[in-house]
Amino acid sequence: MKNFKQYFITYIGMGLLTLYYVSQFFEIDFDFLFQITIFILSGCLLFKLFYWYNIGKSSERENLLRLCFIVLTYLLPIYMIIQEATLIIDLTILKITYVIIYTFAFIGILIERYLFAIKEKFKEHL
Repeated sequence: MKNFKQYFITYIGMGLLTLYYVSQFFEIDFDFLFQITIFILSGCLLFKLFYWYNIGKSSERENLLRLCFIVLTYLLPIYMIIQEATLIIDLTILKITYVIIYTFAFIGILIERYLFAIKEKFKEHL
């Protein structure tokens, strides 16, 4: 597992996102969890962007997959968390939305794993 640091960063973000969604789903109020979640997810996003900038050139397909990963795993949950206070919807719909956003974030993690598999195959062929 050569990409342990990248997996660790992703799992920190997903773990905190899980904690936030579970607390909101069961209506448990933690002080400052909203701000901590936004801060940590933004930090994880910045670490990923710096990592991808440092690894150099990549194909258009990889760049599209990276964009999908960023949108699904980081931007969509951050946007949902920020917009949650202004939404005028039923509590049941909000909980269903949490499940959908979390599913999208998990799909983003699968895309990242696929990206790492592509890089490993490319390194083996050299």
